[in-house]
Amino acid sequence: LVNTLDTLESDLLKNFLTDTEFLSTIQTANEEVIIVSNGRQKHECASFGWIMGTHHNLIAQGFSTAHGQPTSSHRVEGYGKLAWLHFLFHQLMHFGISASCNLLSFCNNSTIVSSTQQDPDKQMARTIGPLTQPDYDMLTEIMHAQSALACIIPQLTNTNHIKGHQDDNIPFDKLSCPAQLNILADELASNHL
Repeated sequence: LVNTLDTLESDLLKNFLTDTEFLSTIQTANEEVIIVSNGRQKHECASFGWIMGTHHNLIAQGFSTAHGQPTSSHRVEGYGKLAWLHFLFHQLMHFGISASCNLLSFCNNSTIVSSTQQDPDKQMARTIGPLTQPDYDMLTEIMHAQSALACIIPQLTNTNHIKGHQDDNIPFDKLSCPAQLNILADELASNHL
């Protein structure tokens, strides 16, 4: 599947793993699936990671390199969100299934959260002017991916903000499930730098 995609998509999807329960979990009506993306940068190197899980287990994860200049937290976090959007879309299309679960997504970059929450058509109209913005390409890709995924997952909700690095002050096992997944996504991104 990955070899048939364009360069951007194949790069976003080249490093992913799924649990044997991924497909059944995604199709379970009362299951809550939490998706968290994160990014890391060090000098000019940048990477992202994303994790999908329930309150009981991890069902999918991915990581790769974030491209484009200038490298910024905004850009690498956006790549993480874009990657899971493409992953989920292609998995559902490839297997010909629908997602019946309750999907909740989180990102610790408030700008990515706010930039991608609005109606994509209204957001596009608002952002046509600043075509020279450094992350315009990535935001546009996110909005298109969200629109495509919303056609097959009507219950897809907006991404929520989650505070990053909560484990600095609270033990990992005392954190909420989204906060724990955020830390794991951050580790995926960090390990790929």
